[in-house]
Amino acid sequence: MKLGLIGTKIGMTREFVESGKSIPVTVIKIEKGRVLNIITKEKRGYTGVQVGFGKLKTSKLTNQMKGFFAKKNTEPKKIIQEFRLDKTDDFKEGNEYGLEIFKDDKYLD
Repeated sequence: MKLGLIGTKIGMTREFVESGKSIPVTVIKIEKGRVLNIITKEKRGYTGVQVGFGKLKTSKLTNQMKGFFAKKNTEPKKIIQEFRLDKTDDFKEGNEYGLEIFKDDKYLD
């Protein structure tokens, strides 16, 4: 499995190709993700990365989540997603990544 990003649909538009044909396109806003936790095979039985996306007010958090984000020394995140990866050597807690992770990919789903 690969690392991913979370996006929000903004709207629809269209692109015109050289022949004049109109192609419908979805516009997506993508924010950078912050690595919150590195998951090891010894702890959970698989390797992966836990990533937080979006911003959230501290007042909307439970006490448990306030403690989690305080322990990680990061601002609260709205969405927390795990990605199972074969190698987690390239990731460190607190690092942010964005669209640059897809620079070598020609097609995204």
